[in-house]
Amino acid sequence: MNRMISSRPTAKVIGSTIAAALTTVVIAVIKAIWPDLVISAELQGAITTILTFAAGYLTPPADADRIQRAGEGSDPVKIG
Repeated sequence: MNRMISSRPTAKVIGSTIAAALTTVVIAVIKAIWPDLVISAELQGAITTILTFAAGYLTPPADADRIQRAGEGSDPVKIG
């Protein structure tokens, strides 16, 4: 089983999480500015999902985002 070198979340996970939070905040601000604008929960979910995927896909792996393969000692293997 592969193990991450660090217990810290990877850059891609952090980028995706921030994108999801920002999408929620931006949609809430848009609704506050234009209260007559109707954005369904389904559309909100789709927008959040697409932007979260895009952020995770476009965020490059950090140097610390490495795994250590079982049985290989302390020789880390870079992913990405």
